[in-house]
Order: sequence, then C-alpha cells, then structure tokens
Amino acid sequence: MRAEMVVVKIFSNETEAIIAKGLLESEGIIALIRKDDVGGMLPPLQQSLGVKLLVDNKNVDKANDILNEKSL
Repeated sequence: MRAEMVVVKIFSNETEAIIAKGLLESEGIIALIRKDDVGGMLPPLQQSLGVKLLVDNKNVDKANDILNEKSL
C-alpha cells in the first residue's frame, strides 16, 4: 500500500522548510518539501504560495509535536 503524504506545515520560504525537514528526519520521520517557484526562477512565489512540508499520514501527530516543541 502506498503511503499518503499530508501537509503538516506551510512555510513562507524554502530555507525554513529545509530546516524543519532536517529536524523531522533526524527523528526518523521521512519528510518531503513541495513548492512551486517555477524551478527557482521566481522565488517570491514561495511567499505567496508557500512551501509545504509533507509527512506520511501515520506520522502527522509526531511531526506536529516535534515542530511545535522547536517552535517551527
């Protein structure tokens, strides 16, 4: 069965999302970043559309606890 990835947090820039992704992965949670900034050509789209951090739906609660604990 394929894992269902869900958004746990939306960031205003990719740097914050990368930090949060690394934090989750250090705790054993696989995370993905999804963004649409036209392949990096229009970074301002990150602020208007957001940079989404996704995890497997089975890890949502644990991921939220970790992110909230670190105030991310």
